[in-house]
Amino acid sequence: MSARRDNSIRGIGAASKLNMELLPKYFMHKELFINTKFHKSNKNPNKWQDLIDILQEKIANLTKENLQRVKDNHGIRYYNGKATILDSHTVRVTKYSGLSQIITAKKLIIATGTEIVEENIKGADKCGITAEQLFQLRDSPQKTLIIGDKMKCLELGGIMKALRVNCTLLPTGICGDVLDEEIIDQLTDLVRNMGVKILPDYKVSMITMDHPFSRDDSILVNGVTNIGEKYSDRFHTVVYANIRRGRTNMLGLDNVGLNVHKRSYKILAKENGETDNPSVFVTGSVLHSPHTCFENSTGKYYTQIYVFT
Repeated sequence: MSARRDNSIRGIGAASKLNMELLPKYFMHKELFINTKFHKSNKNPNKWQDLIDILQEKIANLTKENLQRVKDNHGIRYYNGKATILDSHTVRVTKYSGLSQIITAKKLIIATGTEIVEENIKGADKCGITAEQLFQLRDSPQKTLIIGDKMKCLELGGIMKALRVNCTLLPTGICGDVLDEEIIDQLTDLVRNMGVKILPDYKVSMITMDHPFSRDDSILVNGVTNIGEKYSDRFHTVVYANIRRGRTNMLGLDNVGLNVHKRSYKILAKENGETDNPSVFVTGSVLHSPHTCFENSTGKYYTQIYVFT
């Protein structure tokens, strides 16, 4: 991972799912119920900025506590830098200042996680943010379009609606199979009944920004359906919530004989994390596998929350 001067935003290793995805969604989900109570009592809900401040403070505290615990209780050394694998027992760590040092070990465990990939749409790289960046916005996203994997769109759409954010979903397909289509259809009906607008069968052709420094809905999104029907609307924020790819392109996997999946960039290995190199192991979401333990438990969790409660 790229080295940072501090870890207050991304947390230990700069790629922690706890900090970048799970923890923000947990807090926003709790806020969903809080806002429902405020709505019934005609009181004003918490401001977006207050939520983000609380979220970042919690992340910073957890990161500090976790780091201190592993250092004090388990004698684990922590290096805040970018790792490059040189061979089966050697890693070069480059700090933010540019200084580097060589670390040797008997075994290497790769747990670099994944990152969201931007949509392959003209103008997408200049006019939108990822779902991870959504939880770092200082101001409310206001009128928002969420593009990407259907499950992630539904998840974010429900949270944003509960926070009284005007939200539209544009699912581009189902990238994963954590939940089957029947359950996703139930979630779709649930989110639509909450008042979230869902655009089916649209393919976005271009995203442009008229006034980059305007606070109005200055992002113009143009699309077309499978039957040629045109779509056009303006938004204040466009969010990409699609597939995640492994953070492996700059890791030096060739030096230890490891290969990655062509589409996901995740490391090809056995389900237990063993690789063809007896000294290198893989764990977490960067391991290419149909179902990880994390995904299985996540699927069950969402099923209980959104369908059966």
